Amino acid sequence: MYKGYIYRHWIVNDKDVEQSYIGQTSRVETKDRWNDGKGYLYVNGVGGEEADHKMARAIRKYGWHNFNHETLLTIEC
Repeated sequence: MYKGYIYRHWIVNDKDVEQSYIGQTSRVETKDRWNDGKGYLYVNGVGGEEADHKMARAIRKYGWHNFNHETLLTIEC
């Protein structure tokens, strides 16, 4: 059986503005994709080249544990 996930991370930043990131993965669990934020911080896996996209910059600025996380949809095929 195949599973896919749609998920959301969000934070209310220092300007009291909510910022959201919606993503998808087909990994076994969303926790494996997120990897406590490390899944977003590197281009080719943990310890590789640092990523420079909006989510990676937001994690570095605010810290992973300041984000809220939820799985919006689980799809089984």
